[in-house]
Amino acid sequence: MESEDTKFIERLELIKGNDSVRSFAKKCGINEGTMLRYFNGSLPSISNAYMIAKACDVSLTWLAGGEGGEALSEGKSKKTVAVYDMDITPTNPVFDNKDYYMFSISVSSGFVEVVGGDGNNLVGLYMRGKSMEPELNQGDILLVDRSSSTVSQDSIYAFYYKGAHYIKRLQRIGNKVKVLGANATYDSWFIDNINDVTVFGEGIARVARL
Repeated sequence: MESEDTKFIERLELIKGNDSVRSFAKKCGINEGTMLRYFNGSLPSISNAYMIAKACDVSLTWLAGGEGGEALSEGKSKKTVAVYDMDITPTNPVFDNKDYYMFSISVSSGFVEVVGGDGNNLVGLYMRGKSMEPELNQGDILLVDRSSSTVSQDSIYAFYYKGAHYIKRLQRIGNKVKVLGANATYDSWFIDNINDVTVFGEGIARVARL
């Protein structure tokens, strides 16, 4: 059985989305070192919990104890998001194809509002491998906004390149693209021509499977 501390970390991860701990701490007005302790199992004071809840537009009762409504907004409608296994999709994946469908998850519309993206163009991609740990772990689900089809900013993307599918952080440098994993044991690498990259969508949030 999961402890309350573990469940609190999961709720923090949910509202942090793809932000780094540093940017998330800045958003909440809390020292980075203090925020890092929360992600490592410490519980915040009431005042700091309130600051986090206010900055992320969630209820304090939900953040503190998982009660009081859906993750990110009480009374908001839910969206059903289909989850696919990108490792077995073709070059140009058809996301309504049952051969690649795994299951569906429900997310509140309030959650989508907070993390951004086009709520009508969301799919979930099942994470495999270790190259994106600890940012994305094996078995996590990456919510992907399919309306993003180009590398427009430094972000995590689902993309196809030279016969393989990837979920990596991409940085555009002129007409080149730098490909980065989150795991320090994996080297970064470059794609010389951005036109060789087929982007399926931009990652907007991580959902841990509970």
